[in-house]
Amino acid sequence: MRFAIVDDNIEEIHMTELLIRDWCGSHNITVCCDTFTEGDAFLLSAASNSYDFVLFDIYLKKANGIDLAVSFRKISPKTPIVFLTSSSEYHVEALHVHAFDYLQKPITKAAIHPLLDDLLAVRPVLDSHLFLTVNTNKTKLPILYSDIQYIISDSNYLIIHTSEEIRCRMLFRDVTRTLSEDERFLTINRGVMVNLDYVSSMDGAVCMMNDGASFSMNKKQSNTLQQTYITWQFTQRTKSLLHGGLS
Repeated sequence: MRFAIVDDNIEEIHMTELLIRDWCGSHNITVCCDTFTEGDAFLLSAASNSYDFVLFDIYLKKANGIDLAVSFRKISPKTPIVFLTSSSEYHVEALHVHAFDYLQKPITKAAIHPLLDDLLAVRPVLDSHLFLTVNTNKTKLPILYSDIQYIISDSNYLIIHTSEEIRCRMLFRDVTRTLSEDERFLTINRGVMVNLDYVSSMDGAVCMMNDGASFSMNKKQSNTLQQTYITWQFTQRTKSLLHGGLS
């Protein structure tokens, strides 16, 4: 899971991050925390990165956290937002940007851990709204994670396969750094990342996609990659059974 914390108090950022990492560790969840002391830097990052959860301090030195959240909503309408503050003065304004919650400082384990439990419970619904923003023909194009089938590196360009082929100037390591936080995506060889939802089989050192494409997998890691795919299949089947999706 990828979090963003926007707060101009470095000590409070560190404490909040420690509490998040503690919770993620107890749930065996891989975590990435991006921290920002200025709103402009956060908005620049949010334009090209997808976050599972964003925490805003309301009382920032150079900006109001509510106004920053309004700007963020134009980029990401569905990402859960939590406001951190020592006052309840802006509680009504927080509701106007559809805040997920509102926590009083100082943030404690007893307060934030149940909140993160609630976030995890709704995350399957939120996943469908995650998107990657790429630059193509001088235009920013948002691509839903769920639409990405596989990505191939081509020098300083990427070829992103959805229902169509999208070519953009972007480094493979940059996009995979973002997507690898999502358990659906797996790098199977140098310059090749696949969405496990679109994999039909992994046999030996070959990965077959639903559209008929095939890729050689890293031979040294092929057993680990196949086990990851098997685990993914089991997890999805279990979810389907729990929701009555299989008979």
